[in-house]
Amino acid sequence: PDTKFKMIVEHKTAKGKFMTGKNRMQCFAIGLALLVLANAAARVAGDSFFYVSPSGGDQNDGRDPTRPWHTADRVNTSQFSPGDTILFERGGDWHEQLIASSSGTADHPITYGDYGDPNASKPTFWGSDVISPSAFTSIGDSVYAAPVSALPTHVAYCVFADHEFLRATTASSNMPAKSFFISESTIYVNTGGADPAKGPLVFTATDRAAGVNANSSLICSNGHDNLVFKNLIGRETAGVATGGDLGGGIPDGYVFRIQGSSNIKIDHCEAYNGGKHHFGVINSTGFVGTALHAAGCVPGLPYGHAGAFVSFSDASRHGDISEWI
Repeated sequence: PDTKFKMIVEHKTAKGKFMTGKNRMQCFAIGLALLVLANAAARVAGDSFFYVSPSGGDQNDGRDPTRPWHTADRVNTSQFSPGDTILFERGGDWHEQLIASSSGTADHPITYGDYGDPNASKPTFWGSDVISPSAFTSIGDSVYAAPVSALPTHVAYCVFADHEFLRATTASSNMPAKSFFISESTIYVNTGGADPAKGPLVFTATDRAAGVNANSSLICSNGHDNLVFKNLIGRETAGVATGGDLGGGIPDGYVFRIQGSSNIKIDHCEAYNGGKHHFGVINSTGFVGTALHAAGCVPGLPYGHAGAFVSFSDASRHGDISEWI
């Protein structure tokens, strides 16, 4: 039996010597191990994890929770491979946009998600910044003025009090309680009697994620495919696309925007106080939205000027599909 077994498994080597069954099995094992290592290396190259935390640093490599990146901008300016996953720490806030930079494949999408304490809030992206209480000056009748330059972006579109919409007015001389007006250089707020310098109200203004370009949205894919956005929150993006105050123009400022893309999934995400749309899918196909939540609408909008969940394609496109589940 042993001789027969050896005759079956013996193979001639390049030097004309015979390889025994034992040696053959050893070589096979070594070859298999090398193949596994090669496949593992390929997976690392395309299935990497990247971590982002408010306590991180953009000088880090981002590949471990102990060496996370710090900003969404570091993510936006990086190129990723199919199968990569970018995770933002739960409980963290980013006053930045999140803009997809790369495409995945159907079998290996690129995922933007969360990590950390499951009891902490989902990673939150803001289209607004706090107006410093010290920036306000009283001009009488419960109206306070702050320079637009008090905001880090030096622009302003819409004002909130404790993250609730204030109503837009058309002039600083005609401001009922809990309203605002924004001129080229000044933000005016009728606080209804509260002194911003003393609280308790916190005033914020949208100062990013407003404009007609898709990349002006807060969380977006513009021309990229095979992506997943999961367990993310976007807040306060309302702006105006056509000039003037919000009462006179069509609101802009998407929270989540998918444009010119295919096979995008948004799962268990939330959008608050958006402008034109909380979730907008424009000229895209293969979109799936699951377990989404939207709240907070620009007050006083005429019918048809905005919607929380919207899929729209130009007449030149045919067969685009979106699923909202």
